[in-house]
Amino acid sequence: MINNFLLFLYANQKSFDIPSKVQSGLREKIKESDFLVVDDTGTHRLVGLKFYSKSKEPPVITCVCMRHEMATAKQFAFEMRKKIYYDSYASARLFKYRVGTHVQEKDYETVLKLYTKYYKPKRHKIISIKPNGQIYINNHLLPAYFKVSFLIGILGEPDEEELHKDWAMKSKCYRWFDYGLEAVSYLGHKGYVGYMTINAKETKDIPMHANVDIYLGKYKIEDAAPFERYLKYGRHCVAIKSLNKEQCLDCRKGEIAMVHISFGPYPSQLIFAICKNDKEKVMSLIKQGRNVNSKNGPYYQTPLMFAVIRNKFEIAKVLLLNGANPDIQDIYGRTARQVLMEKMNKNC
Repeated sequence: MINNFLLFLYANQKSFDIPSKVQSGLREKIKESDFLVVDDTGTHRLVGLKFYSKSKEPPVITCVCMRHEMATAKQFAFEMRKKIYYDSYASARLFKYRVGTHVQEKDYETVLKLYTKYYKPKRHKIISIKPNGQIYINNHLLPAYFKVSFLIGILGEPDEEELHKDWAMKSKCYRWFDYGLEAVSYLGHKGYVGYMTINAKETKDIPMHANVDIYLGKYKIEDAAPFERYLKYGRHCVAIKSLNKEQCLDCRKGEIAMVHISFGPYPSQLIFAICKNDKEKVMSLIKQGRNVNSKNGPYYQTPLMFAVIRNKFEIAKVLLLNGANPDIQDIYGRTARQVLMEKMNKNC
C-alpha cells in the first residue's frame, strides 16, 4: 500500500508545488531591498522590504524566500552588505505577503520597529589597538574576558549569527558587517567570547571588511607596518596578519589584512615555532628549558596537540622524545592521543 502511494507521488510530482530551485531574479530583488528579515535561526524564511518615501505608501515586499533558497539569498545579501534582522515574529508576519504587495495596516507596528533600527543614526566608529595589546572599540576598553552581551552593548545587535562546528566543538559566530568584526563564543562557555577577528580587507574565508577607522598604535591600519606581529595584554594575544593573494581579495604586498584576538593563555614561542614547522627552533627552545606540556590558546592545548592538529608529525616526535605527555586534556577533555586517533580514522 505504501509503495503504491510513493509511486503515485512520483508519477504526479509535477502537480505538487514542491520548489526545486532558486527563484529567478533573486539577486535583483535583494539588491532592491532596504534590508532583510529572517527567523531567529536564519534557516527557515527570509523577507525583503523597500520603502519608497516619494510615494508616501507603506513599504513594499521585495522578496520572499523559502528554506531551500536561504543559503543563496544570504550569500547575495552578504555580498551587497545588506542589513539582516533576526526576528522570528516579524518574519512570520511578513512571510504571508506576495512579492510586490504593500504591508497592511495591521502589520505597521512590526514594520515600524524594523525601520526604526534601519534609520538609527550612524556614529563615527573607531577600533584602536595599542602597542601593549589593549583594544578599544568606540573608546570602550575590552576587558581580559567578556561576554557577547558586552559587545552588543557597544556595537548593537549583530548583523548575522551562525552556528558552526569545527574539529573540536560547536560554536556560535556573531558578525557586525560595518566593523568587519566576527566574535566566536563556544557553546558551554556561558556566553564568553573565545576569539575575535577584525577584517581590514575582504578575505575568501570571511567576505566582509571594516567600514571603520582601525588604528595600530598612532597609525591607521592601511598606513601602518606590523610594528609587532604578536602583542600581549592580560592573558590574551593579538595577532596582526598580512595575507597572501590567495587568501585576501584586495591585498597589496605586506599590507595588513586582519587582526586576530585570542582570549586565553598567551601562546608561547614554542607554539609559534610549531605553527611555522621550524623543527630547529623547537629543539632550541626545549634545550633552553621551555615547558613542553604548557597549555595555550582558548582550547588550553599543549604543544603536542598543536603539532598533531596541524599535521606536524616530525615535531610531534621531537616533543614526545623530550617528555611531552599525550594524555593531558584540553578544556573539553580531549587529548593529543584522541585527536591523532580521530585523524587516523578519517583517513582510513
